[in-house]
This record gives sequence, structure tokens and C-alpha cells, in this order.
Amino acid sequence: MPNAAGRQISGEGRDELRPLLRLMDDRTRRELAAAVLLGSLAYASTVGLLGVAGWFITLSALSGLVGTLTFSLFLASGGVRALALTRVLGRYAERVTAHRATFTWLARLRVHFFQQALQLPASQVARFGTGDLLGRAVAEVDALDQFPLRVVLPTASAVVVAVGALGFLAFQAPAVATVAAVWVGLAGGGVPLLSAALGRRPGAASLDARARLRTELVDGLEGAREIAAYGAQRHIAAHLAGGVAEVERRQAHVDCMSARSAAAGTAATGTAMFLALTLGLAQVAGGALTAPIFAAMCFVVLALFDGLEPLTAAYQQLGVIRRAGHRLHDIFATAEGDGRPVGRSVTLQGADLRLCGVSFRYPGQSRPVLHDITLVAPAGSLVTITGRSGTGKSTLLRLCARELEPDAGQISLAMAPLQTIDLVSFWRGVGYVAHDSHIFAGSLRDNMLLGAPTATDGELSAVLAVVGLTDLVRRLRYGLDTLVGEQGDNLSGGERRRLCVARAALRRPSLLLLDEPAAGVDAAAAQRMLQNLRVYLASSTIVVAGHEHLPLRADVSLALPDPAWLPIVGCGRSRHDRRLTGSSDLTGI
Repeated sequence: MPNAAGRQISGEGRDELRPLLRLMDDRTRRELAAAVLLGSLAYASTVGLLGVAGWFITLSALSGLVGTLTFSLFLASGGVRALALTRVLGRYAERVTAHRATFTWLARLRVHFFQQALQLPASQVARFGTGDLLGRAVAEVDALDQFPLRVVLPTASAVVVAVGALGFLAFQAPAVATVAAVWVGLAGGGVPLLSAALGRRPGAASLDARARLRTELVDGLEGAREIAAYGAQRHIAAHLAGGVAEVERRQAHVDCMSARSAAAGTAATGTAMFLALTLGLAQVAGGALTAPIFAAMCFVVLALFDGLEPLTAAYQQLGVIRRAGHRLHDIFATAEGDGRPVGRSVTLQGADLRLCGVSFRYPGQSRPVLHDITLVAPAGSLVTITGRSGTGKSTLLRLCARELEPDAGQISLAMAPLQTIDLVSFWRGVGYVAHDSHIFAGSLRDNMLLGAPTATDGELSAVLAVVGLTDLVRRLRYGLDTLVGEQGDNLSGGERRRLCVARAALRRPSLLLLDEPAAGVDAAAAQRMLQNLRVYLASSTIVVAGHEHLPLRADVSLALPDPAWLPIVGCGRSRHDRRLTGSSDLTGI
């Protein structure tokens, strides 16, 4: 029976789908409930329309042959018209209501996905990959629309209408109703459940294959230049062709199972109709049933099975739906269970930065990148971290930006350990420019406003003057509305770096972390930019990491030793008379 199939819905993938379904608000739930009622009305109108039409046609034929039967033509034709109109309007209203509720849910789901993905530390984001995250945010969310539209709503409507239709059959002919109930249970419950069980692994494998292909395609597009530089186009094309072939092979398996399930459903419908005709004709011959009522019963059975037929294909998609829910739930579970406390709201204005005995080692490495690093940066100070490539400068900034968690020691901001600060408060008061900060394929204005969406043109011009890009904007034909190209390809390397610095400084963070801000910038321009930043962010703590001695006077300096100097401890004295120690081991980023 369809209600058995409904129980399968609640159990299939409940651990993955239940948290996602909780994102539906009360309005969405009410709209889905209304869609169930409208769908049941449309389905019942279809069944009733065929039943009344069969009764009307049979009665009209017998009246013409016998000539003694009388009935109300207007009542019969009016009933047909009313049911037809109700069917059309009910189906239209059900589709509009169901799709609006489903798309609202998917929109909330996507927003929640991005909110959770933003909370992931960089190490976790790297585990998923750009193409994988994109696929989960787009394709996997899209796959979930089948659950309410093709599974839940048709199943609920089928349960309601099946109970009413079988009640009508039982009132007219209990024997026919019993046979119809058995085969309705098989076609509406047994076959869909079997289809769901058999299609679970093939469906999940098909979705995984498409996800792998999508990830590889995105990676190939991002690395198109490198692929062309190494002449590896044919190799990559052959690899992608193999992925396409795998997707087609798995999809063909799923399609073959769908055809077999559809055949089983059709066979159940045919068998039920044959048995209903046999039993019904016997009762008509015995005088227990009239011919018009018998015709109406046959059409009711036919319409009832016609509405159950889509359930088989829908339930076969439960494997895909469940796998899509699992892939989305994987992101949510990772974000919620990454070991970080929820944190509390902290005001970071005028915050000092303190590192006490910080050590860090990347997974798989035998020696730490950073060992026992201690640093005190008072609020409003300028901190420089220097060292050769591999000494851990970028790693140290990533630790301060909470992209990584230290293995030992503690990092605090405004006297609060970083892990106790909630992410909203943290990123409201911290700006971070990594060595690979992304430039989006929009205009200069679009990229700047990512840092402060409400910034005015005057504020944009002011921060551009700070980083030395005013002359560039003046030379451009469209000024701030000039497109920078994919990953800022229309800009030089130094211009891209300064644009990233301007975007971060526009927010006026209490702590600004800059990784190689002078890369691609001449020494004089770099010195002016950093000096201007000190004036522009007078009350902010600025931490600058670079390979060599930076062209400015710092309040606090930390020189990380070369990896070959193991072990070593360096000391320095700042303007604030703070003792700095640090040693490094092996490689860093």
C-alpha cells in the first residue's frame, strides 16, 4: 500500500535528510500541506472524472439500445464538466504551491550551505576542493527537489485517494475491492519499495560519478593555462572522456532498472484490471451489479493505478536523493563538528594580539613548522614577520586567521583565546590578505565592495589612494567599473596584491594580517603603501609577513630562522620593550 511506501520515505536516509528538512520554516510546511490537499483533490477529480464518464457513457449506450432507461443528462454532463475543471485548477494550484514551497526550501538550504562552508577551516575546505563544493552547492541541492515534489506529495495524495477509491469499490462490490486493494498495495507499495532498494546503490554511484566528473572538469578549467603550457590537453581530454563514459554507463544501468520497474508496474495494473473485469462481469451476470456501475468501477481502478505509476520511478531516485543529502550533511557535520567551540561575541576594537608558545606541524610531517613561538603585539602596533620561504610565515598568519589550529600554545586577541571568539565577531574585526587571495571576475568596484558592501565612492577612492591605485583608476576608461577579468587577469601582479589589501583595509579591521603585500610592488611603492596603511588604520594592529627586511619601521619584529638552523631561538626587542622568541623547523607555507 502507499502508506507502506510512506514509511519507507521517513526511514530512507533519515539521518541525512532530517536535518535538511528542519530548514523548512512554518510557512513552507503549510504550503506543502496545502499542496498535498490540492494534489489529493486533483487526483480524486481524475479518478472521479473517469468513473463518472464511464458510468455516463455506458448508461447512454444502454439507454439508446433498450430505450427504457431514464437519467438526467444535465446532471451527468455537469458532473463531468465540474470534475474536469476541478482537476485542471487543482493540479495547477498544486504545482504552483508545491514548487514555491520547494524552491523556498532549496534557497534556505543553499544559504545554510554557504554559511556552514564559510565556517570550515582552510584544511577542511582543501579536503573538499573547489569543484566538489560547487557541485554540492548546485547539483546536490537541485537533486533534493525530487524529494518533496516526486516522492512525498505524490505518496501522500495516493494514500488519501486510494482510501477513498477503495471505500467506494468496497461499498459497490467487496470482492472487486479486495482484489484491487491487494494489487494497489503491490503497485503502490511493493514495487516502489523494491525499486528503491534495488536503485539505492546504482543511484548513489551515478551521483558520485557525476560529482567526480564535475570536480575534474572544474579543476581542468581552473588549470587550463598550466595544462596548455605542459601540452597535456589530450591527456586531460582522454581522462574527462573516461569520466563521461563512466557516467553514461552508470546512468544506463539506472535507466535499465527504471524500465524494468515501469514494466512491473504496468504488469500489476494489467493484472488488476483483468481480475476486476472477471469478478465484475460475474457479478453483473448474477445481477449483483448494474452495467453502468460496473463500468464506473473499472474506470476508477484504471485511474487509481494510473496515479500510482509515477511512484515507482520516483522511489528509484531515493538512492540519488539520499546520496545528495549525505553529501550536503557531510559539509554541515564537518562545520559543526570541527572541534571548535561555539564561542562568544567579543568586541575587538583596539585589540592586542598575543602568541604564547605556539607550535604547529602539518599532518604527515615528522617535524613542526613552527615551534614555541611567542609574540606580543599591542593594539595599534605594526608587526613584521620575516624569513625565507619555508620558515612558516604564512603558516603563522593562517594560525592567527583561524584557518589552522595550533598543536600547542595559545593565540589570543583582545585577551580572549581565538577559539572562544565566535566567527561573526572574529571576522568582523579581522582582515586577512593571503598570498593567494582571490580576485573575482567583476569590476574593481565589485571586488572592493566585497569588503564593505555599504562603502561609498568616496571611501573607495580613499582606500585606493592608500594602496597607490588612484592613478590606475584614473587611467581606466570606466574607472571603478572596469572589469578586472578572471582572477584579475587584466591587472598586473602588484596591482592585484594592492587591490586585495585595499579590499581588506576598507573594512577598517582591528587586526589586519598581510601575507607578502609587497609582492610585485617596487620597494618605494610598497613603503608608501605600508606607511599609508598605518595612518589609515591608526588604531589597528597590522601584521605583515615578507621574505626580506620590509621597507618600514616596525614596532614589533620577528625573524623566523631558516629550517636548517635546528634548533635555534631568536630574540628581539621592540619599541614597546617586548621580548620575542621563535624557532622553526622544516618547512612552512
